[in-house]
Amino acid sequence: MATSPPNASGSNRTLWLIIMALALIIVTGAAIGGTYFFMNDGDKAAAAPAHAPAVPKPAPVFVEIDPFTANLRDPRGRILYVRIAVKVDDEKAAKKLAEHMPQVRNRILMTIADTQADNLTSANGKQSLANTLQVAIARPFDEDEDAIGVQEVLFTDFIVQ
Repeated sequence: MATSPPNASGSNRTLWLIIMALALIIVTGAAIGGTYFFMNDGDKAAAAPAHAPAVPKPAPVFVEIDPFTANLRDPRGRILYVRIAVKVDDEKAAKKLAEHMPQVRNRILMTIADTQADNLTSANGKQSLANTLQVAIARPFDEDEDAIGVQEVLFTDFIVQ
């Protein structure tokens, strides 16, 4: 029978302990390095926006349209009392609408006159009318002009009788 040298099992155990110790050192070093890397990277990311100047959001520009009453397309002769605010891109667009207010009101009246009264009883019908008015108001007033920047049409009063 062949016997192994008396140190053979002891050297395997020693070799195994050295490998485990090296693995533990490598894993610990990687954990410390990763923590340091991510902690310092987070500080740089948090510090970057503090140095960048904050751009203030421009105030919204609204054009108030005087309230009016319009006939609806309805066999019972129903009418709509409405007050409208138009949100525009900038002061230039607001000035353009104010200069052409009779045309703006005419476009609104013509659009309302072509609207069924029953369509205005739901929120979807009101939103549809607002979208149609937005397109009508944004159309250029002269052939050589660009469309007016109308962002939204808002109803501040809305009564169907």
